[in-house]
Amino acid sequence: MRHALAAREKGSGGVARVRRAWRWWVVLAAVAVLMALPSLFARLPADAAAVAPTELATRIGGSAALPYSGSVETSGALLLPDIPGAEEAADLLGSTSRLRAWVAGPTSWRVDVLTRTGEQDTYRDSAGITEWDSERRRVTRRSDDAILRLPRAADLLPPELARRLLGAAAPDELHRLPATRVAGRAVPGLRVVPRLEASTVDHIDIWADPDTGVALQVTVVAKSTQRTALSSQFLDVSLAPVSADAVTYSPGPHIERRRGQDDFVQSALRFSTIALPPDLGGLERRPESAGSMATYGDGFGVVAVLALPAGLVERALPSTIATSARPWGGTARVVQTPLVNAMGITVGPASYVIAGPVTVAELDRLAAVLAGASG
Repeated sequence: MRHALAAREKGSGGVARVRRAWRWWVVLAAVAVLMALPSLFARLPADAAAVAPTELATRIGGSAALPYSGSVETSGALLLPDIPGAEEAADLLGSTSRLRAWVAGPTSWRVDVLTRTGEQDTYRDSAGITEWDSERRRVTRRSDDAILRLPRAADLLPPELARRLLGAAAPDELHRLPATRVAGRAVPGLRVVPRLEASTVDHIDIWADPDTGVALQVTVVAKSTQRTALSSQFLDVSLAPVSADAVTYSPGPHIERRRGQDDFVQSALRFSTIALPPDLGGLERRPESAGSMATYGDGFGVVAVLALPAGLVERALPSTIATSARPWGGTARVVQTPLVNAMGITVGPASYVIAGPVTVAELDRLAAVLAGASG
């Protein structure tokens, strides 16, 4: 990257020494054409093979072991509060990020988050996760065996995000979309329209390579705003095999090495021993639950519940999130975003955080159940 920047600066210096005015117009015209290329390509007719929505969803679901690489742009409108230990996830879900990915397989990949001043690279191998922070020249090694954890950049890559979202969709929620062009490829699409009234998701649009099922673009539209709340798309992509060198971390000189610490969710799981019920308000507990954290329900109404000793929720959440009286008779702190809502309550010796892509009214319903069960 440094060589490319140096070459660019050298080229700019050469142009600056050009004396004839007409050459400036040539340069400006060339820049204008280059800047317009993405939109010009987007307007080209998309002639992709027609694929039934259920068949395309099956191909996307079966693409987990396939290789790909490319540049990705993600954008999120989930303005989450500053919670210690969850800063990285909040940044990913609440702003625009540029990523570069090399994926050789489910346990062999590399994803770089590019910033203005450096990059943060994550490598996955059979032994776990290696994270490289170029600004701090720090490498962190951690295991990757957590059942429940906060989202990371790799989770927002279009193929991974599409598989996770389609895993919650029922066949009758799938609809065909016209083909479009993504990263220069004409690809078919499908739309997921959740039928659950309490879900905050209005619809999800996914476009994928028809042959491999590798998803190239995902857009999630919130019901409350009718605007995109989360999107991820390739700017350029290759579906060719990825070399081992591309996904292998090679340590450099003068770096700081450290063991990774638990994130917010894992720390809470390690600290709390409060048990959660096998069902909640008619929603069954899901198998990926672990100890004092559980997920309930299915489809696009899944909620996560975290149980902690009383008072910890209040201390963890920013003071700017005020306590409000709830219709079920108690009080709670509520965090609202277009796509995910969360509620923190304290009942007796326990505090609970309830969160998911559901309405605040649904959170109130479940909070009332927890309050009654704990009273």
